[in-house]
Amino acid sequence: MTKSNLSGIRLLYVDQDTLAVFPTWEYELVIDNIAVSVDLQRLMYHLCDPSKKKVDRQQQIACYAQTFRHEMDRKAAHATLYNSFLKFKQYLVWCDQNGLNPFTESTWRQYHNYLWELVLIGASSVPIWQMFEGHTTGLKERSANYIFSTTEQALTWCGETAFRWGKQLKQLRVGKVESYEAYSEKELPDILSRLSSYFFQLAIPLLSDTQSDMVSVAINQTCFDVSLRSCNTKGRAKGAELNVDTAFNQAMACSYYLLSYFTAFNTSQLTELCHPIKWQEDRTGEYYKLTAFKRRANKEVLSFVGGEIHKKSLQFIETLIALSLKYTADANSKLLYWRDRDGNQRSISSTLLVKTELSSRLLLLSDKVTRSIPPVSGLLSPLNNHYV
Repeated sequence: MTKSNLSGIRLLYVDQDTLAVFPTWEYELVIDNIAVSVDLQRLMYHLCDPSKKKVDRQQQIACYAQTFRHEMDRKAAHATLYNSFLKFKQYLVWCDQNGLNPFTESTWRQYHNYLWELVLIGASSVPIWQMFEGHTTGLKERSANYIFSTTEQALTWCGETAFRWGKQLKQLRVGKVESYEAYSEKELPDILSRLSSYFFQLAIPLLSDTQSDMVSVAINQTCFDVSLRSCNTKGRAKGAELNVDTAFNQAMACSYYLLSYFTAFNTSQLTELCHPIKWQEDRTGEYYKLTAFKRRANKEVLSFVGGEIHKKSLQFIETLIALSLKYTADANSKLLYWRDRDGNQRSISSTLLVKTELSSRLLLLSDKVTRSIPPVSGLLSPLNNHYV
């Protein structure tokens, strides 16, 4: 859709001191390294589909667009704004499907009841891989609470008193995030060994003065190539400014996990480590001294990599320092960073670390992977008997 020439223009009426502002409708947001287009005008249409007719909510959507613009100007996180758009759109579609006015207290109560129904379904649901086609998956109460609060905020941006509407409703609890064991004691040696092997197989060619286009890697007798340069990716990722599949970015992802093991630093402390890294030697051994800032405690914390316990960590940290300094001209730059397709530094993101797919590349399998075999066998046995 062609963007209006009036978009974003301010008009000053002669007989008024106030400004009338046309809202900006279209935005380019960056979510998890992917450029995402958002067109707020589609919220005016039935089922939020521009191919259908407009419905009577232009005034509310214009108010929403004004607040959206204000939040953009305040440098609100793109992910937060995008989630607001998605949850609000989801609510409007639900209202249109049920023939309800989105901006009434009665409709808001019905939507609240609908979310509770999904929570009850979610509490009694079987695992997704056991569900039949068309089965309603339901929601966790924590997820329903997020949808409710985000949509409530969106309605407030429309000029509605949604916070007052929800005061008498049964509260959806946030609850605690369920903790889980990331890996077992049996799995840890394999994880560290393969991370270390992958890191050195990538770092050594990257430190060489003569480089080819590909780095050949062997993990557990499985061989594959890793590109040194960022190349065009397929699908939605083709608009990405950062390719996490390059050899340098893969090596830095390995460094992040290995350094977290050797230092016990959390994400913010690891990603803010800077050069120079101090060398220290005493009667107990040789160390690299890493200093990080713990924000909640408002103090510096120290970690020493090396010594008699982790002798192999010395070789790792020395290689990491050399790799980090080779690709930056700033002697005080960050120790851990990624490089975008133009070779510029980018901060390592815990969200994008998932996209490096290290578990798959390193052929890491959980000890619990065989737990699903008995239920699957039970599901397949009637089929086997049918074809015998």
